[in-house]
Amino acid sequence: SSAGDRALQGAFASTGTATTAITNSGTIIADDETIYLVFDNEAPLVFNNNNGGTITARNNEAIFLQNLDAPVSFSTAAGRTITADDEVIVFDSVEDEAEMTFSNGGTISAASTSATHVLNFTGFTGTLAFDNLSTGIIRSAGGSPVYAAQNAGTLAERALDFNNAGRITSA
Repeated sequence: SSAGDRALQGAFASTGTATTAITNSGTIIADDETIYLVFDNEAPLVFNNNNGGTITARNNEAIFLQNLDAPVSFSTAAGRTITADDEVIVFDSVEDEAEMTFSNGGTISAASTSATHVLNFTGFTGTLAFDNLSTGIIRSAGGSPVYAAQNAGTLAERALDFNNAGRITSA
């Protein structure tokens, strides 16, 4: 935990292709940007919030991932939580080489009544397979639970496959 911002911060810049793997089975907490990772490579990312996993921002952005340009697998297991007041998970500047699989079986929620997004896929130009499983809850006390903007790249480079078997709610 951090008494301030960024309990886990990293910048990944290399020409290698070794997978970056982050597995959380504990509690990670900070004020803002609890997990803040910036990428400048084409190495795959595997992010798992597993059994026992809780990620909390006391304010905004529990997870902020920027400049992803490689295959990404992001999952939250049933019963696990990721919470913040607003912008709970932000994927910023996801490039056209990124093939993202996002799977949620837990609870991802924004607590503020002025929340703009729970999940924010900003500047997304890659492909996104989004699955909110039957145990998955994406909840906002304010606005948009899920926001995805594919505003660059060609149609051949980008795709969105959105599947919801759980609950997605907003105030």
